[in-house]
Amino acid sequence: MALQLREIALGLDEDESLLPAKVAAELGLDPEALRNFKVVRQAIDARRRSKVLRIFSVVFELADEESVLAQQSANRRLSTWTPPAIPSIELKKRSHRVLVVGMGPAGLFAALSLARYGFQVTLIERGESVEQRVPAVNQFRSGGPLNPSSNIQFGEGGAGTFSDGKLNTRVKHPWGGMCFGHWWISAQGRRFLLRQNPMSAAIGCAWY
Repeated sequence: MALQLREIALGLDEDESLLPAKVAAELGLDPEALRNFKVVRQAIDARRRSKVLRIFSVVFELADEESVLAQQSANRRLSTWTPPAIPSIELKKRSHRVLVVGMGPAGLFAALSLARYGFQVTLIERGESVEQRVPAVNQFRSGGPLNPSSNIQFGEGGAGTFSDGKLNTRVKHPWGGMCFGHWWISAQGRRFLLRQNPMSAAIGCAWY
């Protein structure tokens, strides 16, 4: 078992290395007692412009977790934590052929997952690649013609390719980290997955 403590605040100029000491101080523990300490969620609290904060959720293990939970029974930010169970599919060669339509986030992830699990996948998309979409979309925004088959909505990456940052999955399913992890482990690394609302376009398929 492990414990999770939510809503730990750090100022913008405070280093994350201070987190174990803050947690230990709140719980009345020695920082050395916290084992396997890690950040599992990070968000920004900008409600007060004069004091913008980074808000963290962390998990850790203790020698006597039941005792600490009992002592901190009034602390609603402290709870037990269990890693989300990820579904397991037998990896083997399969004879089934699968057609996936659309290269938006859902289509790309579905095709990747199916291929990894041994299915023969064909992925089709009506629009163009990101490299071709970017100049065409920029031209359209400048008054040029609209390509009905390849534009902001259609093409590799889907509509989120050109998102301004306001869109996210709006889903807090425990498998979310697995889904995003398949995509961006090489692009932005683990820090991306800790964001409060990781966004399907945040990888920046098209910076413009």
